[in-house]
Amino acid sequence: MPRLIFLSHRMRAIQARAGSRAVPKGGIGWTSPARRLSLCPTTRERMMAEGIERRTVLAMGSAMAVPATATEAQGDYPEPRLEFAFQADVALGPIQELGVIDGIRRRIVPIVGGTVTGPRLSGVVMPGGADWQGIRAGDGLTRVFAHYWLKADDGQAISVQNTGLRRAPAAVMQRMMAGEVVPPKSYYFRACPSFEVGDGPHRWLGENIFVCVGARLPDRAIVRVYTVL
Repeated sequence: MPRLIFLSHRMRAIQARAGSRAVPKGGIGWTSPARRLSLCPTTRERMMAEGIERRTVLAMGSAMAVPATATEAQGDYPEPRLEFAFQADVALGPIQELGVIDGIRRRIVPIVGGTVTGPRLSGVVMPGGADWQGIRAGDGLTRVFAHYWLKADDGQAISVQNTGLRRAPAAVMQRMMAGEVVPPKSYYFRACPSFEVGDGPHRWLGENIFVCVGARLPDRAIVRVYTVL
């Protein structure tokens, strides 16, 4: 109703002004298209104002909703925990040096056997796999990629791919490269193994994420595998 009153008053004012002065022949009168179009800017401005007001309200509502959603989601993430699964004692063969390629010393460490023991898995490490290593010049940081397979006690074959790295202070690294036995806590040896296995009691290996801690000995590597819960 207020808008109709406003327009009615405006129309009367325009008519009064039009009546108070003569309209030249061929000029613009109240009923002419040009005169009628002169009211369009007022309607257009009002529509634009209403549109801006609507967008402002929607934007404010969206801005208020984001913090609430973020706050509610903060308590939805579980803290990861580790559960020991098994330990693999991996026997290693003579190292095969490939040389320096693109500034990285490349070598292959054959995997010739081993054992698997633990609360979730037991069996043997089968020969035929290897650990492909890249050693960075200067600090000796070693990136490892081991690919081999296990045979569980029930005869199930399990494929293993283990990617990680080993680093240590310069003095410790020199001792390790010389074949000495050093405490595992004196260096960093971590990896993320993944498994491929068929249906059966060991299917869980392909349905979880794992991390492992390693120890390097002159003729073998010890890998302790943990399930990320």
